[in-house]
Amino acid sequence: MQGLRFYGYGLLRGLGFVQRGYPGVIEQPGIVVVEVYAVLDEVVWEILDRYEGYNPTIGTRAHFYRKQVKLLRPEICASVYFLGRDIPRGLPWREYMEAARCRAKRPARIKPAAVAGNQRIPGFWRRGELSIPAGLNAFRAP
Repeated sequence: MQGLRFYGYGLLRGLGFVQRGYPGVIEQPGIVVVEVYAVLDEVVWEILDRYEGYNPTIGTRAHFYRKQVKLLRPEICASVYFLGRDIPRGLPWREYMEAARCRAKRPARIKPAAVAGNQRIPGFWRRGELSIPAGLNAFRAP
C-alpha cells in the first residue's frame, strides 16, 4: 500500500488470536510479535481504519479499535489495532500455529502496528533477524 513503509518486527504486550485465518490482538498479559510500518501519508489512516472496521464513535465495541501504545521492542509509541471487546475470540495464536503445522498450511500474517512519520527508529528487526529472549512467552512471526 502506498503511504506505508515496512520497518521490521516489534514486540507488543497482548494476547494473539486468529479468527478465520486473520490475526487479532487483545489487551491482556502476554507478548506478541507484530509487523511495524511507518505511516508516510496521513490519508492512509482512513484506509486502514475502514479496512480494520474501526469506528471511533463506538470505540472498543468496533470490530477493531486503534490505540496508541508503547511497544516493548523497539521502545517506541505505535498505533495498534486491537480486537474489539465485544467481538468473539478465535483460536489463541499458539494453538492456531500448532494446528496449522499439523495441517501443513501457512499460518496467518501477524497483526501490523504503525508509527507516524519518516523517522529512523533504532532497534527494529528485519525479516529473519528476530530473536526473542529466553523465558518470554512470545509468538514467532511466520
